[in-house]
Amino acid sequence: MKLKNTTTIFLFLMIPFTIFPNFVEGQIIQTIYPTKDAFAGTLYPDDNTGPDPWLWVSSAEYAEFGRCQAYIHFELPSDYSSYSVINLHFHIVLSDHNSRFKILIYRVIQEWDELTLTWNNRPSLWDYILSWELESDMTYDINVKDDIVTPIFSICILAEEFQFNLGQIPSKDNDYFTGDRCLAIILTNMVTIIISSIVGLMVVSGAIVAIIFYKKKKKARNNIPIDSKKSEVEN
Repeated sequence: MKLKNTTTIFLFLMIPFTIFPNFVEGQIIQTIYPTKDAFAGTLYPDDNTGPDPWLWVSSAEYAEFGRCQAYIHFELPSDYSSYSVINLHFHIVLSDHNSRFKILIYRVIQEWDELTLTWNNRPSLWDYILSWELESDMTYDINVKDDIVTPIFSICILAEEFQFNLGQIPSKDNDYFTGDRCLAIILTNMVTIIISSIVGLMVVSGAIVAIIFYKKKKKARNNIPIDSKKSEVEN
């Protein structure tokens, strides 16, 4: 019996991997909080409100508190102009929740201190920036990118004339209003992120390893002894 061992060779075939780029839109966001804020009012013209948790805003016609103006000072990063969107972010609560409230925003370039600011020593308004109509208990993002010319952005928010309402903006010292209700400047840039997807395929080709057992049979032949053959011939 012979044992024959036959083995086929496996073939590994690798199809090259292909990289597919996926483009995902993302945002770079930087939040800048005020370095100082305070409000000043005609009702108590010599009082300072620097540590107060609210910034009050009202027109002269609001007799209960008189005219109140809020002052807010931001110091932006030097690369602020590289951001595509720059928003003034704030929350406001109105004493009369059922009426709208129009504010005016002015630039301030004169120095002021939040711990000494009063109505009598308040800085003068430099130039008008914009106006906005507000509703109570709402958070706003107002784009001020085109109005910022230096990293120092100091503003005054006041009520338009004949606004019979009081607006209260949470100040930087207001611990109750946190998260997205914080008073801040938010700088945003849109960026494209490339995420690569790798796709590939491995193909294995082969055959079964076979061990073949077989017998090689030979035909049996009668072996006649020579002496027997001879004796048959003689007879």
